[in-house]
Amino acid sequence: MEENKHSMEYRVWSMEGETQETNPHSRHTRYAIRDTSPSRHTPYAIRHTRAFTLIETMVAITLLTVAITAPMTLATKSLSTAYYARYTA
Repeated sequence: MEENKHSMEYRVWSMEGETQETNPHSRHTRYAIRDTSPSRHTPYAIRHTRAFTLIETMVAITLLTVAITAPMTLATKSLSTAYYARYTA
């Protein structure tokens, strides 16, 4: 029997992560049916996907820069103060 080109392949994803072939019209399916056919992205779907914006990325980079440079600056100042106190006493 020749398979129809436009038929969809359905798989059932079990709790263990294994896949099992099943009839999509069966009433006795225990798990959710997932369509694994190639997805067709519309321009609307591509534009509205969840992602980080430029502002969020810049804020994250700024916070990381401050979080790294502040302790390094404090450590440098404390080492120079300790060096100065050690050799002037």
